[in-house]
Amino acid sequence: MNKLPTEIIINKIIPYTYSTQSQPLRKDITTFYFINNRFLEIFNLNKELFNNDLSWFMLVISDEIQKHYRVKILNLTPKEFRESNFNKTYIKNKSDIHVIRTLLAKMQPVERLKFVLSIGS
Repeated sequence: MNKLPTEIIINKIIPYTYSTQSQPLRKDITTFYFINNRFLEIFNLNKELFNNDLSWFMLVISDEIQKHYRVKILNLTPKEFRESNFNKTYIKNKSDIHVIRTLLAKMQPVERLKFVLSIGS
């Protein structure tokens, strides 16, 4: 069996095997990682407030993001949220970091930024 020349593979075949992601998807991925990494930076700057306990910090952030998602996105009361299929599927019995990442992933980029700006207010 004859092999194709490397030049043909590189210049004619490989360019068709890749496709760039859309601008909205790139923005979505970028804001997700920016916000997620920002939480770690906030923790590192304020370790003393949380007794150097990352799990305590993640619990606080998890509570805040659940409240934000419940009120601003789902428009549910605390009782409605507790009883919802959304809560049973994505929140209940999940680790704080899992809840944070799941809710961040479900938010639109602008909503993620609004959440970060709302923390503590």
